[in-house]
Amino acid sequence: MLKRGLAFALALVMLASVSVAGAAWSEVTVDGFKYVDVSDWSKADIEKAMKLKLNVVYTGQNVKQNIARVDFAEDAAALVGLAYGQDIRTYERYNELQVLLNKAEKKDVWREMGILKGRGNGYYVDPNTPITRQEAAVVLARVYRLYAEEPQTKAPLTYQDAKDIADWAKDDVALMTQLGVMNGVAKGKFDPKGQYTVEQCLVTLVRLYEKTAQGKTPVGTYPLQLGQRETVIGQTWEGSKLYRYEEKAGVTVIAANDGGGQSTRWYITVIDQNNKGKVYRNAIKREYSSNDYVSDAFLERLTLSADGSKVIYQSTLETDAVDKTGKVQFPKGRYTVTIDVAKGEQTYTRADLPETTEGTAPDGSKFTVSAEAKQDVESALALGLTGDAFDKNYRKPVQRAKFGRNALEIAGLAFGENVTQYSQYRSIQNKIANKEPSDLTVDLGIYSYPAGMDSENYYAYATGEITRQEAAGMMARAYRLYSGEVHDDMEPLAYTDKADIADNAKADVQLMTHLGVMTDVGDGRFDPEGPYSVEDSLVGLYRLYQNTCVGKKPDQPDIFALTPRQKQIAQAYSSGPYITSAENDATFTIAYNGDTGYMAPTSVYIWVVDRNGTCHRYQNIIKKSSNAYRGTGEAGIDKLWLAEDGSKVYFQSTLKDDVYFYDNNGNRGKLLFAKGVYTVTLDVATGKQTYTRANLT
Repeated sequence: MLKRGLAFALALVMLASVSVAGAAWSEVTVDGFKYVDVSDWSKADIEKAMKLKLNVVYTGQNVKQNIARVDFAEDAAALVGLAYGQDIRTYERYNELQVLLNKAEKKDVWREMGILKGRGNGYYVDPNTPITRQEAAVVLARVYRLYAEEPQTKAPLTYQDAKDIADWAKDDVALMTQLGVMNGVAKGKFDPKGQYTVEQCLVTLVRLYEKTAQGKTPVGTYPLQLGQRETVIGQTWEGSKLYRYEEKAGVTVIAANDGGGQSTRWYITVIDQNNKGKVYRNAIKREYSSNDYVSDAFLERLTLSADGSKVIYQSTLETDAVDKTGKVQFPKGRYTVTIDVAKGEQTYTRADLPETTEGTAPDGSKFTVSAEAKQDVESALALGLTGDAFDKNYRKPVQRAKFGRNALEIAGLAFGENVTQYSQYRSIQNKIANKEPSDLTVDLGIYSYPAGMDSENYYAYATGEITRQEAAGMMARAYRLYSGEVHDDMEPLAYTDKADIADNAKADVQLMTHLGVMTDVGDGRFDPEGPYSVEDSLVGLYRLYQNTCVGKKPDQPDIFALTPRQKQIAQAYSSGPYITSAENDATFTIAYNGDTGYMAPTSVYIWVVDRNGTCHRYQNIIKKSSNAYRGTGEAGIDKLWLAEDGSKVYFQSTLKDDVYFYDNNGNRGKLLFAKGVYTVTLDVATGKQTYTRANLT
């Protein structure tokens, strides 16, 4: 689904209106969005394009601006859909959902259709640069050939600059000229390398549609055809953040949110056996009296009944929900909501929340936790595990990435190692080797992304809430890092809903059950797709630690082992932006930017680990200084090197301007450092820095 200008694209379903500026038409307005500076010759076609929904990309208000290659290609793809009586956005919505479900690779519609390819000079597709007139002709011709047969007779090119048209574009320019879609510019020229505006894009798309597609049966097959059910799913899917998806007995249910912040709304899309779709708002919602925004209760477990007649989900309210008058709409509690698919009704039952109490973290901060979980949660926090829950409410669902990090800490505890220290050493080594930073939980196999997931969806997946069977998998993988023990005595799964546990999770659930780390949620159910809260995660990990780590020697090689020198380097390394490093047998040193740089001094530091393993931190003595409120920045470090015996650290700093002292009023004082190239010598034993200066070349 298109990301750019989604709101504008949706607005196009409204009728367009045209307003007058002075004596001539100058604006075309669509539901509050304007195209301005519209030429008289283009007004009618631009209005047609908007009514036909050909401008699926909101390219900006001024139609005289140049259009990017990808934006033109996406508008052209919409024309293909229109020619076949299909809505391109329906296909895009369905395709996006399939990508989120890891059932398809992310593809651009224009790529799938072959509308936009690499440039004739062999360059990559280069989507975001302005399209040229000859490239636009090529795109339009490719669109035409997707649904119509090419004329048998080709008119020759008669433009005065025909020789300037690239060989790969000549036939397409001729075709578009013959069809009356494109004409020349002033003085009989085509101007092949001239840029193409939004105005020209919309006009030529309308011409192509009216001259070749309107009212005619396409000769080919629609390249992006969807089945009936797929079409319904595409029409109802809003492109929101996917939460759950399930199909049973001819019924599809999709739970998603709108991706907003505190005003997030939950939607449940149901497509019944007859391919009729309907979107429901979560029936349990919170409305705050302090302002007008609405925040729906968090949506938890979502299931379908075996016959597909009922959709069941849970919503939890930790506090009473009141309206603007102060009246309680929904008392706090755990709500189980049922949607009757046939009737379209939502009904609910409410249960009291488990008793809560106040817990205390090692830093003295307070948090809300279930009474029965308090002791284990506090013990887990004392081990160094983290809760990090919104509003310090540990009953909130835990995120996948945060749970994975805690599982990693358990593996570190089993080996008696400091995972953070290991991660810091690994991070600086990756930076020195110019390697991309990577997630240790991923590298060690505790945490993994679904196959085929692209980088754009990593963050959404990582911050999504973990399910109970996913938690079992991460804990099992963390356990196997330090224990290769094979449990031949594991009891078979006895949960009443064991059939609902994914095949790839069954062994992990069985192991965590055998070790006493996880149990049922009541009524003998494991609830594999159910939520796993912050307190659940801390309790589970603490049980894993107690049952498998304490007093037992790991039977796997220590994956976190560092030499004493490596540990010192890890302790020395700070997470500031890495600049450079130098190392020999005696000394290790790195330079990094230690501050944020936001409206404050930027400090360049040099860390030194000497032959005795002692860490020292020094600040670059060649610095640019002014008043803090006016902004400051220290001289950077151009290069860093060491004496052979490690007794000296050398680095260079360049000042391109003289540096003066400034008082708080911005008045310039004495010269601090003259512009030049400074070579600084740092004596490791004494910590003394001296320098020489050379003029700039």
